Amino acid sequence: MKKKTFLTRAVMTLTVLLLSTTMWAGDVPYTTYTAISGTEGVNADEGYAALIDNDKNTKWCVKASGDSWTGTAYIEFKSDKPFIPTSYVLSTGNDSNTLNGRNPYKWTIKAKKNSSDNWTTIANVKNDNVMQDVNFTDYEFALMNTSVYQYFRFEITAVHSGNVFQLAEFHFIGHANNGKEATFTPPTAKDNLIYISKDLELIQPGSAVGGSMQYSVNNSDWSYNVPVKRDVGEYPIYYRVIGDDNHNNTVSYFLSTVSIQKADFVDISTIDYEYWATDGDVLTGTAHPDAHLLCGNGVTVTLKDVDITHLSDSHDWAAFCSAGSGTIILEGTNKLKGCPPKYPGLLVTRNDVMTIKGNGTLEVEAGGRAAGIGGGPSNRCGRIVIDGGTIIARGGEDSPGIGAGPGRDCKGIIINGGHVTAIGGKGGAGIGSGTNSSSCSYVTINGGTVIATRGENAECIGAGNGGTCGDITIAPNMSDVTEGDTRIITSTSGISVVKIDDTDTTWYDIKGQKLQSEPKQKGVYIHHRKKVIVK
Repeated sequence: MKKKTFLTRAVMTLTVLLLSTTMWAGDVPYTTYTAISGTEGVNADEGYAALIDNDKNTKWCVKASGDSWTGTAYIEFKSDKPFIPTSYVLSTGNDSNTLNGRNPYKWTIKAKKNSSDNWTTIANVKNDNVMQDVNFTDYEFALMNTSVYQYFRFEITAVHSGNVFQLAEFHFIGHANNGKEATFTPPTAKDNLIYISKDLELIQPGSAVGGSMQYSVNNSDWSYNVPVKRDVGEYPIYYRVIGDDNHNNTVSYFLSTVSIQKADFVDISTIDYEYWATDGDVLTGTAHPDAHLLCGNGVTVTLKDVDITHLSDSHDWAAFCSAGSGTIILEGTNKLKGCPPKYPGLLVTRNDVMTIKGNGTLEVEAGGRAAGIGGGPSNRCGRIVIDGGTIIARGGEDSPGIGAGPGRDCKGIIINGGHVTAIGGKGGAGIGSGTNSSSCSYVTINGGTVIATRGENAECIGAGNGGTCGDITIAPNMSDVTEGDTRIITSTSGISVVKIDDTDTTWYDIKGQKLQSEPKQKGVYIHHRKKVIVK
């Protein structure tokens, strides 16, 4: 039974060391110490000297006088020889898994080379969450130190819970001062880094004599390559030198935290690569012919006076792609056109939901056989929700203005507000499905103004020629009029913005905009506070 217990302890100790070790080539454990003074333990067998006796079966255990830990427990000790400590190891006691909370929570380690020197703090740990309530387990902690010391003081000012502190062992890891220390010029942190959806180097590299410089963004995973990141965030940078055959390694040094920040505005004329918009991005400008613009799941992006209508014909993508559920906010006047021969202007990918809102305008056109907004012959379409904005969507051949491309499906279309004009291509509905067994799960119109014009042998709202569409639901407060190839759906809220008295003979369009004279073109207008259809 004892043999089994011993093997279990050995495996636990080895596992933690392998997972947490920061010991490098040339560093070795230093375990020969002499106790000088300290806080007495709960009994003679559990005094401070037990912490440095190289025996995990003994421990230093101190009990505070009150119900909770107060004051400071300390031990001062001397190494048998001076050395450069680069890390230290704390070992838990024999019953930590049953008597929880006894591990140190806050502690300080001080050191000096000579007994007459002043103490130098080489470690100050607050709110530790590394050590766990397990028995006979080693935890190694790195030190940012290159100095030689021989005298040490370990102070414990808090435990995790209760009024008892205990540890089984303490020892340092380091190397001798052999005069073979590598010299180096530290790297330089970069500032004013702006997210561009490309990898950015976070530092200017340093240099070393007698070794090679390594870098890390977490003080754990090290590389000789300069660290790069692309996402918005803050990255703590560390560096160290790995000595050659004639020099020692250095400890790791913290350089600084490097930030990648969002731009206030993203000028798409400067982007000639794949750009993934981040949450809160404001895109503006005329797109570069090679721009590939996308947004991922959970992203809200604003289109502000963008023109993405001149993408190179050699490309194979939509003008803008919602590759995940997100939101587009419209400001100003925006224009989108997909790449021919098969991409929509605004692609809403399968199983995702794209919500469009705002006060701006969006004119969107397919690049060939695709919907203006939705999918194409190579892309299934998710759910499209329109809450606001003035939208004009023109579908290509075999496709609707808004909805599913030929031979593909659309998860559904919901219009809650805004002014929406959807024009189907040949064989495509204004809103709904396209040709070749294309389908749209449903169309729901709860508000706003909707003008849908059908393509040949298709429905204004619903199925394209050879396609299908599920339920079409129009809110009870909506007016629904079909004139020729166009179906116009409006709500009373769309008219209430027109404020005229009973004697006003002015004509207004359905958006409430004043006309210069009586209209001659077919459509729905407002005259004398009433809705008038001109045939």
